[in-house]
Amino acid sequence: MSLRSKVIKLARQNPELRDDLLTVLAALRCVSLSGGARAKYKDAIWEMYETTYRSIGLHVRSPEEMMSKYKVWEVCLNKEGKPAQFSLFKPTPFGLKSGLSGHDGSPEGKSHAKAMIRSKFKQPGYYGEVSHKVEAMAVAAGTPAICAAYVDDITGKRIEGLSDGLHYKRNLGPVGTVTKMMVGRPKGVPVTDPTRPSCPLGDPMRIPLPRSASDEECDYCDIDSHLACMALDLD
Repeated sequence: MSLRSKVIKLARQNPELRDDLLTVLAALRCVSLSGGARAKYKDAIWEMYETTYRSIGLHVRSPEEMMSKYKVWEVCLNKEGKPAQFSLFKPTPFGLKSGLSGHDGSPEGKSHAKAMIRSKFKQPGYYGEVSHKVEAMAVAAGTPAICAAYVDDITGKRIEGLSDGLHYKRNLGPVGTVTKMMVGRPKGVPVTDPTRPSCPLGDPMRIPLPRSASDEECDYCDIDSHLACMALDLD
């Protein structure tokens, strides 16, 4: 019996573990790509990007620009071995920050997208700014959060922390002011349980990690991340 078949059987036998096991099952068809390996899937990912973002705004102009801005790609395949979902990440001094994300609209693509949100931000070195359905799903899955007091150091952007210690307001250029929460496990940064946060409301000790020059050049990466939280159809 294959590993996939064993996981399916276990999910049927243990309904209370179904969501976690389906996340494992989805991950069996996902690959992490960097460098030249991304070229194999760039046209398929570009097509999904256009489908996902067209109604609310395309801020990447070509597949080549997409490859330039996002150095690490997580691509999940369908049963036929074709890309069904993608998550693109930007390397930073704190790890991999989420950027573009989307799927092909199929039930399998949506399942992969949900599995990514529930699991990826629990892994060391992965983090992102979330809102809308993505935030709700990540919190429900037990994803750790980062106190707003640390976010300006991580992003290199001015933010306005809110009274819960987690959420903050931030200006995203043409998108305007948005309310976000940072989730995940960025390197060297304390995390907290978003359902019972313990956060400083004043200035904490500053995080002594450098910001790369590219942080100042990628506002559109953050806009893409924000729009993904709005655009992903996860019903």
